[in-house]
Amino acid sequence: MFGFRSNRSTQDAISSLLDRVKTLKASGKTVAVLSVDASAAFDLLSHELVLGSLKILGFGPRMIAWVQSFFQDCPQHVRIGASKSSSWTMDVGVGQGRKPSPDLFNIGYLTQCLWSFISEYFGYADDGMDVIAADSIAECNKKIQQVADLRAAWFDAAGLPINTAKTELMGIGFTPVPISINAAQICPSTSIKFLGCTIQSNLKWNEHITSICKKVRFAASRIRNEGKYFSIGDKTTLYNGWILGLVHSNGLAYLPCATKEQLSEIQCALNSGIRAIFNIPKFGYAPLSELRNKLRLPSIHNIRDKILMMHAWRIRDQFSIKTEGPTTRSRAKGNLPQPDQKGILGTLTSTLTICAWNKAPLSVKLAPNAASAKREIKKLLYVDQPH
Repeated sequence: MFGFRSNRSTQDAISSLLDRVKTLKASGKTVAVLSVDASAAFDLLSHELVLGSLKILGFGPRMIAWVQSFFQDCPQHVRIGASKSSSWTMDVGVGQGRKPSPDLFNIGYLTQCLWSFISEYFGYADDGMDVIAADSIAECNKKIQQVADLRAAWFDAAGLPINTAKTELMGIGFTPVPISINAAQICPSTSIKFLGCTIQSNLKWNEHITSICKKVRFAASRIRNEGKYFSIGDKTTLYNGWILGLVHSNGLAYLPCATKEQLSEIQCALNSGIRAIFNIPKFGYAPLSELRNKLRLPSIHNIRDKILMMHAWRIRDQFSIKTEGPTTRSRAKGNLPQPDQKGILGTLTSTLTICAWNKAPLSVKLAPNAASAKREIKKLLYVDQPH
């Protein structure tokens, strides 16, 4: 089994990873995930590895020569105000802070997926995770150690030291045996951090949502304290940045699968921000839905549905919409066949995305660009709804 996923955003990466894990679980497999972390990866990545990867990917001699020139004799320094440090050059690393560096780093890291044909690698920049599946727990434990050895070999060949303190192992619904990487023992965890998202062994979202709610309430207290002399409009701007930004971050990964109680928990945290905007006491009755609607701020249900519909619009080219045969009401609306929603398959992001697409009106499906799609979705969702 072999695979590699590279995504346009962190939430795409997390959703792809979880969809694959759930699909494997639905097929009866024993599944584990392994994340091997590197120390100072940006500063130590081999130039030869990047240049060799460019050749394998089919880049021409002019592009390769340009990258080689970018690496060679490129002085760096630190400037603080009028003070400037002495310059230095390095024969490794892609250099942090320079515009081409993230892309070159990704190209150099691509070869990591080729070193293990018994796992599926999901990566975003320098964060990556292997999904390991087997027919039994014993076989899965054996494969986990094999994948760990292969990853260690790649890091050694790439000249990157492994940060064993940040290397994590987790079984999905079972506890794997500890593994060894470079003589260090890695013990399994019940939850694991990937791209800022806490994934639990039971695939629930209690820990992540509790963390989000704490951060939202802290942001609400900042709005109340630091914005006490601000206008309502200015405090609303802070709410959009400090609070809604937190909830939207990786929202595609966790919001569609959140339970009714968890959504209510997040909404209560959001309400603390509404109270801060209007300087309402932290406790006691207040017409929060009315105040939220007055400012045209979304509820947590609005946010969840908007994220799903926007994701559906962005990947619409991947949908296979049937046009042959008789024109039915569903086809006229551009709908897709309803996916299997039984059991764990009903919690796949891909499943929920298709359902969101089918709920969207034609004005959203035919939107020519992302800005137009967002406007149409807001017209549909941001109506006066007490949640």
